Amino acid sequence: MFNKQHYQKYFGVNNYNITHVIHIAPKYSEWRMKKIFYRVNWELCKTFLPNHFPNFKDSGDRFNFYCFPQFKNRHAIDWKNKGFHFHLLVHSPQRITKKMVGNCICFNSLNTCEKCVTRRLKELFLETDKSFRFNKTEKYWDENEVKQTRVLNEGNIQINEIYDNTYDATQQIYATRDFSKNVEGIKEDEFFVIPEHLSKTVDRDLQINI
Repeated sequence: MFNKQHYQKYFGVNNYNITHVIHIAPKYSEWRMKKIFYRVNWELCKTFLPNHFPNFKDSGDRFNFYCFPQFKNRHAIDWKNKGFHFHLLVHSPQRITKKMVGNCICFNSLNTCEKCVTRRLKELFLETDKSFRFNKTEKYWDENEVKQTRVLNEGNIQINEIYDNTYDATQQIYATRDFSKNVEGIKEDEFFVIPEHLSKTVDRDLQINI
């Protein structure tokens, strides 16, 4: 059982390149959501990495998702429980071997581009399941002539780049909630990794670093 600060310290000092955080309210069971996360992760790797990426010896050379279910309720079907959602931390490799089709500020650089990864993540979630919706927003100028953004229609998934200044810096490596159990005594941080074979490695490292 690990608290929020322990996870944040672990991801901050163990050579993880956490580039994005995804907040997602599920429409399905946790089992089905894991299948969706796996599909998106697989296709993300196929987009930017060589075909032999499943055989990489260093897991840091591929994209990985570190997933935290929040507000679970064992007495109800999870996805029908009000407030149930996932936080996904996205680890990106420092270098890639393929580029996306289309214009980007990264041009021909083979350093991982957060903007390209964001665009591809959005495409993949929408392609994988039509129930995913992103916020519909519009730009406007406030009374002080400062450009602002307002949400017109709220979606069920949000993808933020960690170093985007529109994202709350206090939540940059957001892992799990501060308290270890909810009011019903249920553990809050049933952490898992996509691909799942990395879960044992991370769990072992966490135990060592307590």
